[in-house]
Amino acid sequence: MGMAQPPPLQCMQVAIPLSQDQPLPEHPAETPLTLTVNARLARWLLLEHDEQRRKSGDKAWQTPSILSFSSWLKNLWLESWPLKYVLTELQSAKIWEGIIEQDSKELGLLHLQGVAYQARQAFSLIHEYRLPRDAKLYEQTEEAKALLRWVKKYERRLNLLGALDSCMLIDAVRSSMQDEMISIPPALRVMGFEEQNPQLKYFLNFLAQKGTHIEFLSTVPEPQILTDKLGSENSTVSVLEYEQRQAEAEACARWVRTLFQPGKRIGIVVPELEKYGSLLKREFTAELVPGNIFNQDEQDLPFNISLAPPLSQEPMIKMALNLLSVKTASIPVGIFMSTLHSPFFGFEFPPKQEVSDLEYKLRRKRFLSLPSDPMKALGGSSLKIIKLAEDLKSWAVNNKKILPSQWAEELSDFLKTSGWPGSQVNSTGDNKQSLLSKRHQAFEAWKDCLNQLCSLNQILGAISRREALNHLNQIARNQPFQIKTPEHSIQIIGLLESSGMQFDHLWVMGCHNETLPAHPEPNSFIPYEIRTKYSIPRSTPQRELKFAEQSLSRLLMSAPEVLFSYPLHEGDMDREISPLLKRFKQSKLKFPLSNRIKDQIQTLNQLETFTEPTDLPVTDTEKNRFATQGISSGYGLIKDQVDCPFRAFTRHRLKCERNPTPEIDFDNMDRGNLIHKALELFWARTKDLKNLLKIAQNNTLEKCIELCVQEALPICCKRTVGQTQFNNIEIERNIRILLDWLLNVELKRADFTVLHNEEDLTINLSGLKLSLRIDRIDEVHGTGLLLIDYKTGREAKPAEWFAEKIRAPQLPLYALAKPPAGLAYAHILLGKPELKGTSVPEFPCEGFKNKDFTKSKVFSEWGELLDYWKNNLNLVAQDFLQGNHQVSPISKDDPCRHCDFSSFCRIQEIENFENLEDRP
Repeated sequence: MGMAQPPPLQCMQVAIPLSQDQPLPEHPAETPLTLTVNARLARWLLLEHDEQRRKSGDKAWQTPSILSFSSWLKNLWLESWPLKYVLTELQSAKIWEGIIEQDSKELGLLHLQGVAYQARQAFSLIHEYRLPRDAKLYEQTEEAKALLRWVKKYERRLNLLGALDSCMLIDAVRSSMQDEMISIPPALRVMGFEEQNPQLKYFLNFLAQKGTHIEFLSTVPEPQILTDKLGSENSTVSVLEYEQRQAEAEACARWVRTLFQPGKRIGIVVPELEKYGSLLKREFTAELVPGNIFNQDEQDLPFNISLAPPLSQEPMIKMALNLLSVKTASIPVGIFMSTLHSPFFGFEFPPKQEVSDLEYKLRRKRFLSLPSDPMKALGGSSLKIIKLAEDLKSWAVNNKKILPSQWAEELSDFLKTSGWPGSQVNSTGDNKQSLLSKRHQAFEAWKDCLNQLCSLNQILGAISRREALNHLNQIARNQPFQIKTPEHSIQIIGLLESSGMQFDHLWVMGCHNETLPAHPEPNSFIPYEIRTKYSIPRSTPQRELKFAEQSLSRLLMSAPEVLFSYPLHEGDMDREISPLLKRFKQSKLKFPLSNRIKDQIQTLNQLETFTEPTDLPVTDTEKNRFATQGISSGYGLIKDQVDCPFRAFTRHRLKCERNPTPEIDFDNMDRGNLIHKALELFWARTKDLKNLLKIAQNNTLEKCIELCVQEALPICCKRTVGQTQFNNIEIERNIRILLDWLLNVELKRADFTVLHNEEDLTINLSGLKLSLRIDRIDEVHGTGLLLIDYKTGREAKPAEWFAEKIRAPQLPLYALAKPPAGLAYAHILLGKPELKGTSVPEFPCEGFKNKDFTKSKVFSEWGELLDYWKNNLNLVAQDFLQGNHQVSPISKDDPCRHCDFSSFCRIQEIENFENLEDRP
């Protein structure tokens, strides 16, 4: 049965919004209560009023009564001591989610919160547009039928709670006024409503019939008024085009800088403000207050942006939510270390050396999470760090079910004991006060989030810790956090928010064919016939076109000078001007030079030239340490020096090292270590080829390999011990790889005995003590020693041992420490196992791919090759000790592609600069 439609609105005056020059009433009492479409327009009108009073020479004045319409309704309702309370958006959302979740099994919903939002919106539309609720009209789709079921359940829940939905408040206020429980205002001024839904019309008509004098200030001008305005000599309308949004934002910021004067009202209206917000903030700050680019001070920015980021993105709040949301007693290392690094938990900022050392230790051990006993991983750390880990572990295992308000109290206590939100700010002067103010405002917003969580007691009942944190995270994501700053005359706002606002200058950005008019987004829960008949917002293209035309007419009346702009490209998409703007002339504006700091830097030819020395010899202290203590990564130092002297200098003298976050499951290092350890265990038991043949003949080779792999796994991969599925897959994979290796390579070799596995030794090169570890040493009977290095990754090339610069010095270094009869790479890859290297001429070739060193035409005897390696590698060590640290990679691709220090040496920037200089 359909709801009654409102009668035509009576006794209402219609006018165009007041201009800035229109005189105000002499006495504030003459100004009626003003109700605006949103809170931003109310603040804007108050700012305009204050400016006019100052221009009139007043020193003090009474603040006029200007409120948003929704705030006025809530105040009236609360002041009447009502029997029913108004649900918050959060409470309403949770009730809808609970109702829909019980019904979701039949519908197969994918996103509960998204469906609940659409259903809430449909419920509001039913009330605001007086939509019929006849079941016959809702039988065409499952969504529509589900909506009627949910609405009935929702209304029953409201009755049980004694509550009202916010969309029902206006009708409740009208009923209370009818019953004389709320007084009727004698006069009202209504501003900023481009259109009025039936619910609002019905309410205003009711007030008019009760004697309220209503002055409705329309934001949409009459056609003749708009025509006269556009034909005026004082009116200018221009359309500008730019390649990208970046150029559009830069031009707008410079335009504002040229126009801005105290008291000048400048508006920047952006239909897609979510895409432009951060870009405009950066560009406006860089142009208007360049110094603020280098700090986080938002108090002194001379403009306001209406779009606020969610509270969950504020660093202080984000850190708290990350810490609270730890799911198990296995605390992720990343979350734990970010807590120690932050200034919000009572730790010193910047962090002490103790924190850096702990992070280095954990990364070196490749921990994904702290062990169950934090003392094992944090041994040697301060009591404060250990206490944080123990408290966090206790918090993570807290799985009781209590009310949301009790959870709010418990998590507040936990954060307090953790030192959150901190107290120190490493800053001075006004900036310190600004940062402290921002932290204080964030903390107040956080307390509001906890209050919202407490408000869910009646709706959710007892819940677990994870459920409470899920709700709290959702609350923080949905709560915008806008730093409280004075209202400024430069406003960056969305299209809807600009309704009713007047400016001296106006720029409307992003006016391409995809945004003006916007695409319709109909609510799928409202049947098509109802959407069309009642002209619901966002329902049809015709409705969006009409709204866009109204908005455009309003914007054209909002300022004497109006600029429209649009980007020609957005990513890979080409854009065109909005068809509504094609009647206006396209212009090109010239602005002064940029005021940004980066654009003020002097040109390159005025810079001072600095020539860096090409070497930095080691100090006496370093010499002593290198000669006595040595370098544990000996092979790595020589390889780095050959690949690029700067890499060796950075890694082995400056002690810079990249320790990436380990993978969740097995990575390449884990797999290589597991293969090495399994082979070490296997050959420690098997010893030689004869025993290997016996095992193979007895068909027990695969079983022996499996035992070795299972024994090696917990030794090499402690951090994945609990990951059963990953471990089983990796065990199966390694068994196949090693079986393939032993059957197709080792069993085909000449008689050998494994003398050593993973043997540690040292070597001295030009006073540089290097520690080495040989994967395996075989004695080939009747020939000598074969030094073997296992390779499980990319293919290694023995030909590199004979080059002028030995890029693979590992096995040649082993040969200097333990003279062999041959060197070999053991490529242990599934499907293509291979043992290849070089050796003395009499070395048996069974199962061994020999690279003949005499074909290089440099070495005719084995001794000459060993002498070459000794001399060459000693020269590399001397080059390191002499301090050569030039950025000089051996080739342009391979060393730099996988280097950790490219941002330090800036090889790409150097090459680009040189290329620019070489151009004609």
